[in-house]
Amino acid sequence: MKKRSPSNNLNHLSVKELHTHFLAAFGKPTASRNRPWLLKRLQTATAAVKAAPAPVASTESSADRPSTTARDSGLPPGTELRRTWKGNDLVVTVTASGFDLNGTSYRSLSAVATAITGTNWNGHVFFGLKKRAPKRQEAKS
Repeated sequence: MKKRSPSNNLNHLSVKELHTHFLAAFGKPTASRNRPWLLKRLQTATAAVKAAPAPVASTESSADRPSTTARDSGLPPGTELRRTWKGNDLVVTVTASGFDLNGTSYRSLSAVATAITGTNWNGHVFFGLKKRAPKRQEAKS
């Protein structure tokens, strides 16, 4: 007998149950009662979680790491970057092999920012090390 995947199980849920799953998946409620939209969003979120590689936890001590970073950020190892995101105070430590956030190692600041926000970010912009480039305005003729 074929086993149903979690995304297929969503098809049999009521809108109220889909709201509960939406809150669990996205951390915020939705006012939408549009069942197809809720199903699509939840199935996309489920697929993204399955496809995302798990971050590698750092088990080696800083003395065992090489003296250069995996991606040269121009920041010396030991530097702490601080940012408040959605009420959480975050501290990222620059290590010789990359960046450390809550005991998890990342190869780039962009990977850290993506892990925090769930969307792609330029890590230097996210942590305020670089200003976002202004949007170009098209010339009027």
